[in-house]
Amino acid sequence: MKKAEIILFILIIVAFAMKVMHLPYSSILITFACMMLSMLYMFFGFALLNGIRLRTMFKTESYKNVSIFRILAGITLGFVLSTMVVYCLFKVQFWPYGDQGLFMSLVLFGVALLTIAIFYFLKRRVFFKINRIRLVLIGMISIGVYSLSNDSLVDMYYSNRPKYAKAYKDYLNHPGDPYYMKLLDEATQERE
Repeated sequence: MKKAEIILFILIIVAFAMKVMHLPYSSILITFACMMLSMLYMFFGFALLNGIRLRTMFKTESYKNVSIFRILAGITLGFVLSTMVVYCLFKVQFWPYGDQGLFMSLVLFGVALLTIAIFYFLKRRVFFKINRIRLVLIGMISIGVYSLSNDSLVDMYYSNRPKYAKAYKDYLNHPGDPYYMKLLDEATQERE
């Protein structure tokens, strides 16, 4: 993994810990770090996932030993990793379609991983070997985030305010229902 990825992963973990500890600006920090990591994979995945340094990615000699398969695999996997990071963000922030998007991203990840593994075992391609830590790490985190229910996330975030947590869970389970929106507003105003 590259230094930029490691720094962004650490930033995401710190921001998530800040969110659990109810520290200010945690949502902004986790959103910023996830979006930066997502853009890194989306726009520079073809180079990053092929072991090419970002500094030298615009030089033609950097691609001398890289096949067209590896470039296409880098573009595809960069897109899939980018969507996985974005939908993990959607899930932990309770944004709409977090579960559905993360499920679709995991399906795409499985298909891409299967294809890369088949090529690795058939032709001993280096692509899988270069990216195995990245794939395992992001895959395990995404599966872990997907397996968390919204109720457990609410309990984790708002453990110090049980009445608000209950109102928020009811609101998440009945989105758009005016009765639960009113209960959530009342619980929010009691906090202030």
